[in-house]
Amino acid sequence: MHDDELGLIVDRLSPSELFEMQGALLPSDAEAALVCGATAADLDQSLVDAIIEARRRQSSRVFRGAETRESQLQRLGIAAEDGTLYLGGLLAAGLYPQQFYPRLLIDVAVHPDVEKAPPGQPRFIDRQMCDGPLSVCIEDALAVLARNLRKTSHVVGAERHDEWEIPEEVLREALSNALVHREYAPLYVGEAVSVDVYPDRIEIRNPGGLWGGKTVESLGDGSSRCRNPRLMSLMGAVPLEHGGFIAESQGTGIRYMIREMEARSLPVPEFRVTADSFTVILRRELAGVVAVPAPAPVSPSMDTYFLEEKILLELDAQRPTSARELAERIGVGVARIRYLLPKLIEQGKVAPTAGETSRNRRYVLVS
Repeated sequence: MHDDELGLIVDRLSPSELFEMQGALLPSDAEAALVCGATAADLDQSLVDAIIEARRRQSSRVFRGAETRESQLQRLGIAAEDGTLYLGGLLAAGLYPQQFYPRLLIDVAVHPDVEKAPPGQPRFIDRQMCDGPLSVCIEDALAVLARNLRKTSHVVGAERHDEWEIPEEVLREALSNALVHREYAPLYVGEAVSVDVYPDRIEIRNPGGLWGGKTVESLGDGSSRCRNPRLMSLMGAVPLEHGGFIAESQGTGIRYMIREMEARSLPVPEFRVTADSFTVILRRELAGVVAVPAPAPVSPSMDTYFLEEKILLELDAQRPTSARELAERIGVGVARIRYLLPKLIEQGKVAPTAGETSRNRRYVLVS
């Protein structure tokens, strides 16, 4: 290739694409950037305690010679000698990292159609900016997904178990990967990890392409490479509620996602890679669903006022009803029902029986 041809290609690259190509094999130093004005007062001390305790169990030498809190924060890579927090430390253990970086969060958007902003429909059915330390971002994003995904229930003994149409642990793994492996360089700090939920799929996208020579073909080879090793180490000490840690750093995450989807006869994850972004696509297809007679067809453009009246007619003051039951009776998508219910609640016409993120949330008519 001639120099002029190479120059033409470079000229056509965006700044972020050029940045990614130049640093594709170099560990990012962005996570080690000092955050001006961020000190130990900006840390969640209970989260720091949990990280310290986990690291003690993981390594008997990690705090050798580091007896004070300040020296332990330095040893972990959370804070510098003068007490200023590193970006990685702030993200893993900060009270509210978005005070300093407002867009380092997870932006979850639920769309009514298979593409964004369909004409004649609401732009979003549900939307939430999931902020806080990275572990809280993940849990809040999962809560949004929980209220917007279909579930099946089965009883084992005396206990009822709800199974998400896409396994919760697959979604957790994809979200964790997006936050730990994303690019945190200044060029990208204005960009969130995005989760777009469509009727037929979920797309989880993070800024920054594949790093360290990884390709789509080698994603599941079991090797672990991370552009943010300090952040990976910290997140590997942030405990999950039911055991384990946010990041395992064993190179098994992609394999795990594929196996879990295959075990449920679901389409395996798809990966879309550009020079400056990475996207996981999870298809929303339930296997083995028993066919049921379709409800009477109703036009997707059913007048909003008419649909609200239909909801009120279907509800009863004494018999709680779920959004999915309402959708089946009326003959519209559950997404439209979930979009209108908050408005009816605000008007005092409908009352919920449980919290917004509860799986047992039902609705009753206000007498």
